[in-house]
Amino acid sequence: LPGEKVKIEKGQIYINGKLLDAFYGRAHRLGADLDSLKKALERVDLEDYIRKNIENIANYFEELTMKEIEIPEDSIYIVGDDWFRSNDSRFFGPLPTDKIEGKVVGVIGSP
Repeated sequence: LPGEKVKIEKGQIYINGKLLDAFYGRAHRLGADLDSLKKALERVDLEDYIRKNIENIANYFEELTMKEIEIPEDSIYIVGDDWFRSNDSRFFGPLPTDKIEGKVVGVIGSP
């Protein structure tokens, strides 16, 4: 939100120096965060191409860092629900609130 300070360290969002302890506060792909991806690599039954894909995503998340910024007035910082495929404030910076055209009013899917 405006006035807050946001940074990312190794795929983890911090707001005003505090860890954002929510699933969307950690880099994730299809529900798997960095720790889950590393644990998946311990499996011995993975095909080589699957292992390489998981390694690539884990490496990307581990290197994902952003210096702390302060969110300007009349702006917000947004993060997509699938960090590996999202085009969000990590790439284009804070979003001016006058660019917001709607809001999420519900989600359809499994509980």
